[in-house]
Amino acid sequence: MNIRTYRNIAPVLGARVYVDPAATVIGRVRIGEDSSIWPAAVVRGDVHAIEIGARTSIQDGSVLHVTHDGPYSPGGRSLFVGADVIVLWLLARLHRKKKHARHDAGVQTP
Repeated sequence: MNIRTYRNIAPVLGARVYVDPAATVIGRVRIGEDSSIWPAAVVRGDVHAIEIGARTSIQDGSVLHVTHDGPYSPGGRSLFVGADVIVLWLLARLHRKKKHARHDAGVQTP
């Protein structure tokens, strides 16, 4: 199954959210209505929360993850992607950042 509970915390999906069968959504993740997660994308809320706003598209191969509590990141870091955002570059990686509404985001990685 591509939508997984982690440590008894299940993702919460808004109305009309599409998660492709080849994508993976894990743990403390909240996805707003009318958003989409496309093939090979991974949204991993294992050690902190990830929130994706309404009408946001996480494109193919994107990886969204968070930072655990530790000496270099006290308290850990969550990830917030606002409404109407397109994470459009294939193989984009977002890590403990905040993306505000109506942006295109992506850092292409090798």
